[in-house]
Amino acid sequence: MSDNMFLDEEVHYVRLLNNHTFECLNTYQLDANEIGNAICCMSFEGDDTEYIVVGTGYVLPEESEPSRGRLLVFEVKDNRLLLVTEKDIKGACYCMNSFNGKLLSGCNANIQLWKWQPGTEQDGNKTLEYECHHHGSIITLTLQSRGDFIIYGDLMRSISVLLYKPDLGSLEEIACDFNPNYITASEVLGDD
Repeated sequence: MSDNMFLDEEVHYVRLLNNHTFECLNTYQLDANEIGNAICCMSFEGDDTEYIVVGTGYVLPEESEPSRGRLLVFEVKDNRLLLVTEKDIKGACYCMNSFNGKLLSGCNANIQLWKWQPGTEQDGNKTLEYECHHHGSIITLTLQSRGDFIIYGDLMRSISVLLYKPDLGSLEEIACDFNPNYITASEVLGDD
């Protein structure tokens, strides 16, 4: 008898559901050992199309934390999920947020900002292009934004506030809670 006889391989999917009946309209199967952790519906700057972005991580038994994942950008046409582009990332993407026409992703200890490249008229290949990042957490679990301000919650390091500086293309930490708190949810309530 094989040692693996009783081990079932998990398979994960991105599913498109009917918003009234919850009937499954279309399915996209993720790779072996790949798990979807975050999802975001958004439009990118200069492109009015609404996309579904899924952040994943590859969970391997020999790793305590995923060392790689993907950002998958889908468009829905005729009740079908069409993969527009994918971007390999270091670590798992645990949270995402639409941010001023760009994509913010919380990948392991980094907050990454991605801008949309629509492609040329000749090739039409749309891609995500890395713009900048902030490193300062253990694992980023929550991500919210308002204007150029970003609030992120960490597994161990509580909440911090970042300021996006578009002229420099950088994220700068402007406030943080130094108390070790496990953050499971966060939200921006107002401008004050």
